Amino acid sequence: MTQTMQSLFDNMPIEDEEIEVPIEDIDVRDYINPPDEFVNSIRRFGIIEKPLICMSSKRSKKYSVLSGRRRVLAAKIAGYTSVKCVLRKGFVYDSATASALTIEANRQVNQNPIAEYKALMTMIKEGYGKDDIKSSLGISESHFKRLSALSALPDNIIEAVKVRKVALSTAINITKLSDFQQDDLISKFESKGFLTGEDIREVKQVRRDSVVQDVMAQLTENMPEYQAGPSVIERVEKLISPDDDLPARTWNAAIEEVLKILRSKS
Repeated sequence: MTQTMQSLFDNMPIEDEEIEVPIEDIDVRDYINPPDEFVNSIRRFGIIEKPLICMSSKRSKKYSVLSGRRRVLAAKIAGYTSVKCVLRKGFVYDSATASALTIEANRQVNQNPIAEYKALMTMIKEGYGKDDIKSSLGISESHFKRLSALSALPDNIIEAVKVRKVALSTAINITKLSDFQQDDLISKFESKGFLTGEDIREVKQVRRDSVVQDVMAQLTENMPEYQAGPSVIERVEKLISPDDDLPARTWNAAIEEVLKILRSKS
């Protein structure tokens, strides 16, 4: 049954309590590791704005972070044994209510797209409509698509984004590639343990070179008068952009396009 965001808001409890929590009792999920300069800031100045937390589950005595994941992680790295937090009563992590608050907190404070993505998936799983979520929480179509695209990535890439072994921009760009190219990049990641934008460029170039070789082989077969000289190869390369989603195009279509142009110029 489809749920409505309005019914969620109508029944959303808003009661806070400031408490000090042992840091080992705070479960930080859906995070991105804080950079060293952020940890040093926590060491020097402390936590200026208290993290917002809720209960991890109805029966748990542990807490989960709704807003302030980096602050809690940085405090843990800096050697804090406890953290002053704001407890949002009546909220349980991994619920639609907590997910809506997580998305809103990301808009008001620092963005954590991994937390937003997980929150979005939770709400959709619980039956809330995509259009309802977007309009009720003020999420633009482009941002919604950007977050939804992460669902196409394997878990190991999502985890790598969290620990900064893959930049978020790189992860988003991976979702725009063909299945063939994504498979190549995942193999690279499994071999290296990290990925960069340069890896994406290399994979695109390898695929492009493969298409050029196939086209040249077809040219030799269909138009013997064209030898695989530098000028012909250059013409073929100009027709095939590295940004083309090459595997999504049939080889025959690419080859026919090249043959048609070359014949018109012969």
